[in-house]
Amino acid sequence: MMTTDEVTAAFAQLPDKVTTKQIAEATGRKHIHNWSDPSKGFVGFPAGTREGRTVYRDKDAVLKWYLQQSFAQPNRRGRRDLPEAVRSARPVQTHLTSGEIAETLGITRRAVNKYADHYTSDTADPFPLPDPDGERSWSAVRAWLLRHNDPLPKAGGDGELPWAQLRSWLLRNHDDTYELPTGRAFTDELGLTLGERDLLERARLAQASGVEVSAQWLAETLGQDEDTVGQLTAEASQAPAPALRMRPAGLARSLGLTADGVTYWAKTRTPGVSSDPFPAADADGKRSWSAVHAWLQRRDDPLPEPEGRATIAWPVWEEWLLRRQSDTLASPTGRVFLDDLGLTLGERDVLERVRLARAAGARVPTAWLAAVLRQKNGKQAELLLQSADRPAADA
Repeated sequence: MMTTDEVTAAFAQLPDKVTTKQIAEATGRKHIHNWSDPSKGFVGFPAGTREGRTVYRDKDAVLKWYLQQSFAQPNRRGRRDLPEAVRSARPVQTHLTSGEIAETLGITRRAVNKYADHYTSDTADPFPLPDPDGERSWSAVRAWLLRHNDPLPKAGGDGELPWAQLRSWLLRNHDDTYELPTGRAFTDELGLTLGERDLLERARLAQASGVEVSAQWLAETLGQDEDTVGQLTAEASQAPAPALRMRPAGLARSLGLTADGVTYWAKTRTPGVSSDPFPAADADGKRSWSAVHAWLQRRDDPLPEPEGRATIAWPVWEEWLLRRQSDTLASPTGRVFLDDLGLTLGERDVLERVRLARAAGARVPTAWLAAVLRQKNGKQAELLLQSADRPAADA
């Protein structure tokens, strides 16, 4: 990672207006697409002006913003205050790459990779495994890092670990949680809060170390039945499932499609060619699973068409917009599936239909959208709409 002095020196060599590529090179990164996306947890990144296919930003404003970010601070966190950084981190994604974990915690990518290299599957408490895309479950990584500085207590002279001491260790972080930009609590790929995942991982480690943890107590504490807890424990022991944004192959497998079909739609259903473009990919070639799911539903349920010169009445629009509002999926815990924007399957369908309807000239009230999406106010609803409509990358 480049130091702040190196970044400042690099910016001094740039023109007054800089492109995304120039900013990335000056800060020593492959790309900076997440910085302009509030849903990724970044706020206040200077807006740009588009000239043709290129976005230009004010150099001084970008540098000022960069130097204010925690990941750019010259004093990188060491092991002593890493737990504090872990507890204060607020990523919105369920899965992160090594680079994203490093940036989130203010440490180096090398440090993250060192954990993975040193604490392998043949050690007592392995570092969480990556998924096929090289990403790790944030909640599992968070739990591991907190455990790493707070290991399982040792048994006493009689070879027994007192239940009161074990219980205190198991519940150390049970109440941990934070809110997403949508106002909802973060839940991971297993449908668990941060504290619940921490408890599950601690119980799993204790049992693997030969320390008995009552299945009934664990189930009651997690608010689940014993069979569900057993399933969750088994899933947590495996490599994590792919994140809620997937590449063509992952989308094809999960939605019963072919990778070639996904690629074909991506190439042929583009903005300017199609009135309902295929969901755009991000910088890593991934697309929102729920956005693609919603797009597939609309293939057989297109926009309403007016009869003659008559305009489409609001009740007609409303009925179409809410056509699949009740769609939902259950996570392994029985909790409602939430996507990469923190929305249910039905809510994301409504959001995507609103985006398409507005593009067709429909006047969809912001207050109505906020109520349907159960947002605190219209501003949050519009922010979600902007996040769903955001281009995959600034050219």
